[in-house]
Amino acid sequence: MFKLRIVQAKFGDCLIVEYGDKKNTKYMLIDGGPAGVYSGSLRNELLKIKSKGGQIDLMVLSHIDGDHIVGLIDLLEELKQNAADEEDQVIKINELWINSFSQTISRGNNLTKALQNMFMNVNNVASTMPSSNLALQSVKQGDTLRRNAKLLSIPINQLSKNEIISCETISECITLDNIKLTIVGPNKDNLDKLQKEWMEWIRKNEAKVMSADPEILSKLDKSVPNLSSIMFLMESGGKTILFTGDGRGDFIIEGLEKAKLLDAEGKLHVDVFKVPHHGSVRNSTEDFFDKIMADTYIISADGRHDNPDFETLSWIVTSANNQKRKIKLICTNETDSSKKLLKDFPPSKFGYELEYLPKGETSMELLLQ
Repeated sequence: MFKLRIVQAKFGDCLIVEYGDKKNTKYMLIDGGPAGVYSGSLRNELLKIKSKGGQIDLMVLSHIDGDHIVGLIDLLEELKQNAADEEDQVIKINELWINSFSQTISRGNNLTKALQNMFMNVNNVASTMPSSNLALQSVKQGDTLRRNAKLLSIPINQLSKNEIISCETISECITLDNIKLTIVGPNKDNLDKLQKEWMEWIRKNEAKVMSADPEILSKLDKSVPNLSSIMFLMESGGKTILFTGDGRGDFIIEGLEKAKLLDAEGKLHVDVFKVPHHGSVRNSTEDFFDKIMADTYIISADGRHDNPDFETLSWIVTSANNQKRKIKLICTNETDSSKKLLKDFPPSKFGYELEYLPKGETSMELLLQ
């Protein structure tokens, strides 16, 4: 048994993998979406799991961005309230995977404090530099989730012996019941590159941020470096899913290559591909989708931040058409980009299907068999 449940997560990510067998069904929760997703979608899905006698055997936070972490924070806050009121838990969680900013990007230096100091005296930072403000909030939210997990005695990063989850700390393919996981990111090289990008960004822009010039701040905000994502290939019964969080295309290719998962032409085909960063054009290229191919592409987005970008959708469809592959695109919500895709790239001509998560439903199931 191997199922993927795509939860309605608005502009974020929230996925549930069901594995094992009917007598011993296991569940993995990957990300929790932004504010409102826990109460609006995820909680309902967790109660369904609990009603079947299930629990969350592994909860994975791909990275600390708010559109991935807030739903998990809300879940743990309710678990804390359950404990305080001596009530039955919403659901039991057996392990959490989380890489905090201090463990990855800020390790061995004081980047977290430097970021906080930079924005401390900036008025209206939330409206003037929204991306930077969200990045700073995410750092704090990561610490909150980790702290709450410890308060609830939820084991953290056990499979990596309490180290970060990375290609180095989990270097071999691991087996969890009837699924196999190969970590493809982050790796030390990725983290070193991102750390240098953050250090350079702070060095070059600290004085500009302190100037508090709205026009300068707006331009700087668009250059904030990415955060690292836990990325892995999941396999069961010959079926594969590639989970990428908000990973960068070059990091994904590098991780797959180091794990020896690419073929002689430097390509990989999977059954299901969770498209990185909600289909943002910032994380991939046209060539990327020629190398990483799938039968089914999943994009969780609702048009916020222009995600998914039309270019990303067109690259996926064009690549598959050129390679004479029939594919399915599953988008959680209809957006301007998806409507433009149907108009400019008719499915009957380009050989793809486009499916949306049903309106009014909190999730949809994808059975891999």
